[in-house]
Amino acid sequence: MPATRQLLVGFDGSPPARIALRRAAHIARHDNACLTLLLALDVPRLAAASVFTGAALPLELLERNASDELRRAAAELPADISVASLAVHGAAGPALAREATRLCADAIVIGSHRGICTRLTGGVARYLRGHAPAQVIVVEPPPARRRRARDTVRTFNLRFLGRKSSSSTTPRAGPTTGGTPRHQTPPPTGTLR
Repeated sequence: MPATRQLLVGFDGSPPARIALRRAAHIARHDNACLTLLLALDVPRLAAASVFTGAALPLELLERNASDELRRAAAELPADISVASLAVHGAAGPALAREATRLCADAIVIGSHRGICTRLTGGVARYLRGHAPAQVIVVEPPPARRRRARDTVRTFNLRFLGRKSSSSTTPRAGPTTGGTPRHQTPPPTGTLR
């Protein structure tokens, strides 16, 4: 039987984080590892987001939403996996690095986020690669899920901040939705449609 390992999972409830959690659960089951889910509440970043969304929520409500999100995620995991969860204040990268040190984690598992903020700031993965005391596993969603994950980001952000979405997101046209494929060959020149 392999030695018990400790996996730390950066979790924020987003679709990429859920994909990373499923991958971490697979690793934990295979290696008989313990999982710790960490949700970092970056209060300054959430406050800045509230300017754009108009959702200024009390800190207690944000903490309660985070605890509920962690509880739901842990409940969805198989019963044979040992799971702990915690919500902390601070930016995700430093919080994950600190907790990995405290737990003596063998690996940190995070989902791949590819938004404008990630491009501007370098993202959590880049921070962890330079500062984490453990291996960093960045889980990429399958290509079909990348498109769906982008389409659900606005709905997720509003749900996490405690607001209802005013409009439902509609999937982009593509091969999986029965629409026009993304890479369609143009008709030959001189033909009328």
